[in-house]
Amino acid sequence: MLKLKRHLILTGIVIFMLGCGGPPEKASVKKPKAKFDPYARLTETEVKQFIKGFPIFIKEAKKHGKAMEKWGGTKNIFGVAGAYSEYIGRYKEMEATIKAKTGIGIEELFSAYFKVMMAFSALSVQRGMPQYDEVIANIEKQLKTPGLSKERKELLAQQLKMAKETKANVDTLFQKVPPENIQVVQKYEDEIKSVMKKLE
Repeated sequence: MLKLKRHLILTGIVIFMLGCGGPPEKASVKKPKAKFDPYARLTETEVKQFIKGFPIFIKEAKKHGKAMEKWGGTKNIFGVAGAYSEYIGRYKEMEATIKAKTGIGIEELFSAYFKVMMAFSALSVQRGMPQYDEVIANIEKQLKTPGLSKERKELLAQQLKMAKETKANVDTLFQKVPPENIQVVQKYEDEIKSVMKKLE
């Protein structure tokens, strides 16, 4: 979906590390974990943070990702350890840069990212729903045509089943998205599209 180039490796590692809670912190330091739930309530503040922060993340990821390319193909244990050690340092540097410019860290940024992307997708699907209904209605109309061959009826029946199943699956996927989330991404639709273009 995203055409990430040199920063693809680092971006993948960042997402992986987010799932692990990021680089290890001191035992005495405790902070609430960001929740990576794409169906959680999305606030206008989070959308603004995403719009401001994600381009910064992309820029930093490109820079650090290029530097990390030298570890590509590393297989021996010492090389892996070296790559991980450098990654930890670069992750913390990225975290500091993003936090200084946006007020939030990478975890909070990606928490907003998942919700923004899910709501944005739901908005697109919502607009496309009439097309599903149109396709279904058209197939049902064709099935009522007199003189259809058995083979044609079977083909249309199969197409109708697939169209209905596709619509149902899409409904199931996005029905949990809070309407408020869709409304807030619609309000900032142009800005979000601008951010997404930077990922190409």
